[in-house]
Amino acid sequence: MKKRLIIFAAALMLTVSAVLMPAAGVEAEENKELDLIMVLDQSGSMQTNDPNGMMKEAANMLTAMMPAKTSRVGVISFNREQTEVVGLRKLSEAEDVEEIADEVDRIEYEGGTDIGNAIADAVEMFDESDDRVHAILVLSDGRNDFGIDKNAEQASDERLYDALVTAQNQNCQIYCLGFGEEMSNTDDIPYQKLDGIATDADKISTETDPAKIHKFFLNM
Repeated sequence: MKKRLIIFAAALMLTVSAVLMPAAGVEAEENKELDLIMVLDQSGSMQTNDPNGMMKEAANMLTAMMPAKTSRVGVISFNREQTEVVGLRKLSEAEDVEEIADEVDRIEYEGGTDIGNAIADAVEMFDESDDRVHAILVLSDGRNDFGIDKNAEQASDERLYDALVTAQNQNCQIYCLGFGEEMSNTDDIPYQKLDGIATDADKISTETDPAKIHKFFLNM
């Protein structure tokens, strides 16, 4: 998978560079350093909804696309528990991108799903007092799974709501990339879950074709 990612990223490098290179006269506000946290769904349902491992490939693609020396990337994975896979890390060297990809590739799909607490953990990873741009990308099939533990689900939803309010107050943009056949129906609960998390309607995508995912990332 890593070789395929590297080849794909190299083929797109000129396009990415042209898009990310600031034009002359761009305001300083647009040149601020960026913190991006990727929140990756590793629940058991992803075995069915992402059988080819596109979630991990997409996460590694975006890491490779990030502007070097001005970006930091963090990774949280989740099922019923949340794991900080990578703390916010600078992308100063090519080795940084490769080591993040190695950690992402080790993620295995298993267990239930708690999206809310994972989003809240991501929001709390940011330093709200710094002058960096903050963004979150959620990659998930949108299927919360608490079994019969309704109290835990309610607590998660409440913490998610508080986290989304905090993100809005901090002008943190949240993007979602959805996986699975249920994403084709925007009225289904999984899509609605991600739609409620994304900052705006144009910040959610259900594409699983690498070229279309790449385009979504460029729009980000």
